[in-house]
Amino acid sequence: MTVSERELEDYICEHPETLARNLRMVGRQIALPHGVMDLLGVWGRAYAIELKTRPLHERDIGQVLRYVGDLMAILSYYYMEDRAPDCPAPDSDTYTRERYNLALSWKHGLGGAWNYSIGGILVGTGASETLITAADGAGVCVFIWKECNKEIALECVGSGGDSFSRNPIAGHYPAWVDATSRLLAQETMAELREGGDFFVQRLCTDIRQAASILTGPFTPAGARPTIWQN
Repeated sequence: MTVSERELEDYICEHPETLARNLRMVGRQIALPHGVMDLLGVWGRAYAIELKTRPLHERDIGQVLRYVGDLMAILSYYYMEDRAPDCPAPDSDTYTRERYNLALSWKHGLGGAWNYSIGGILVGTGASETLITAADGAGVCVFIWKECNKEIALECVGSGGDSFSRNPIAGHYPAWVDATSRLLAQETMAELREGGDFFVQRLCTDIRQAASILTGPFTPAGARPTIWQN
């Protein structure tokens, strides 16, 4: 039996744990400025997911990275327009709110591409060592799938420019942007409650630098940077 891309997509939507234990799906077949992304999921951060029913080619890395770049541009502007959820616990102390805002801004793309603040996942029937190495260097996770006893088995075989020059959808945000932002906010607060900073300490300096480029000096402790004007 030959599995179609639609059937593969259906299976992963029904069983997102085959890619990551706590992965939650936000949407499928999402139109972006540079193509149609197969799946969008959230697990700690947002992931652009591209599916293939053939062995992966190196050009597929470029395809998923275009979607990552689109997500980074859209989500970063969404955050800067003060649309992302505020700290869920209004009685939180200043330190907690600062950590929350830093983590959430990173997950909305303000950390920049160099910090892999939004991830990419490629799924195909095979991958060369060269492709896996290139994907690892680009921060893209690679999964190989095969049909086994009418089930689909997946195996992870990899570890997995300036996106702020324009807002590609000019403030008209579809529902998937709201849903993704809400999930990122929920997971950020959960990580802080559990005592994990999810790279916050390591990324604080980079986030502040990225924000200062766009908005001037970064204003933590509950305040959001004002939207950057040309």
